[in-house]
Amino acid sequence: MFSILFSASSIARDKPVVVFDSQDIYDQSKLCWYDNKRYIEGAIIQIGQSELVCAAKHTHFNNSELSWLRIDKDGNIMRPRPAKTIRVN
Repeated sequence: MFSILFSASSIARDKPVVVFDSQDIYDQSKLCWYDNKRYIEGAIIQIGQSELVCAAKHTHFNNSELSWLRIDKDGNIMRPRPAKTIRVN
């Protein structure tokens, strides 16, 4: 059996100080930028007659970077069609 003894002088009484840069709070790839302002996923802005949403650029990747995508009149996100590729073996 073990016993542990602490003396009153060995216990820290100061509260820890946490220092961080507010720029590090958000992963920069998980933000959309417009007019020098940061927007998080799901933010909707209107530019002229178009509405844009900050959404995942590639839905088939969990960690996809965010991008501004257009919203149609029904409120659906209009995703760009994938580019056609040519494979050479």
